[in-house]
Amino acid sequence: MNTYISILACCIALTTFSCKEEDAPAPASTKQTIMVKNLPANPETGGTGHYTFFNLKNNAIVPLADSATTKWDIAFNATTIITNSGSSGPGTVGVQIYTGLFDNLTDAPETGYTQDAASAHAISTGSGNGWYNYNSTTHVISSIPGRVIVVKTNDNTYAKIEILSYYQNAPAAPVNTDISRYYTFRYVYQGDGTRKF
Repeated sequence: MNTYISILACCIALTTFSCKEEDAPAPASTKQTIMVKNLPANPETGGTGHYTFFNLKNNAIVPLADSATTKWDIAFNATTIITNSGSSGPGTVGVQIYTGLFDNLTDAPETGYTQDAASAHAISTGSGNGWYNYNSTTHVISSIPGRVIVVKTNDNTYAKIEILSYYQNAPAAPVNTDISRYYTFRYVYQGDGTRKF
């Protein structure tokens, strides 16, 4: 009888221990900020003239051979960023520019996404129009503070992107002799089917 009680006590203790809350897996909605450094965007030296295609879910450059597929979300060439949609690709990627702090954007907007068209890209080009300013005196391109690119991907998932630098190794105070067309940006990818960042 004592042996039976001891075994029963051990079983209860093991069951209680194995069900402790801290052993539960982390929720799927936990997000991480991903930093991308020195993404080449047809750099000044050694440029190919092609866009650099990027998959947000995989945090990976997509080969040029896959440029006519839905394997990429956005692509970079100099200061131009295109989306895999409309006139730029076979996908359905939509974007919009959010004005405000990156960390304050906690929910992707439900509507308001635009796609690339023959007449204009969804992310506008030109100084002050999209993500950057161009200083005609110093010839330096700088990201506009408080401009966040919100992406709705081919899979109806979401990402928010903040471009931090257009220059190799992201100098704090770039000058026109720094090597350009190397993006540094941070982003959060929301892949669980909600709009929550």
